[in-house]
Amino acid sequence: MATLTASKEFEIRFSEVDSMNVVWHGSYALYFEDAREAFGAKFGLAYMTIADNGCFAPLVDLSFQYLRPIRYGMKCRVDIIYRPTEAAKIVFDYEIHSSADDELMQKAVACRRLWTSNTA
Repeated sequence: MATLTASKEFEIRFSEVDSMNVVWHGSYALYFEDAREAFGAKFGLAYMTIADNGCFAPLVDLSFQYLRPIRYGMKCRVDIIYRPTEAAKIVFDYEIHSSADDELMQKAVACRRLWTSNTA
């Protein structure tokens, strides 16, 4: 199976950093969500497409690994990689890279439980 990936470019805004001009930890989930939407648009798995087919995919686990600080004004790219599984879940790996030098700044894994209104 081919690896399914998508990317999203973004710039760090002032509202996303703490008093040290480092990205606040809560902002990372938004970057990952933006990448998830780009992935959905690219592969026909938008949230409303899933919901319109009677399925749901709530987030049940999200873990981060902070490698380097990301600061106000930096330009970055978040990559999302689909991880195949036989279980009734969707797993994505995420990587945030600096656009300036492609340095890996952050990594994350997110797991969504896949269910229908009949299995809730």
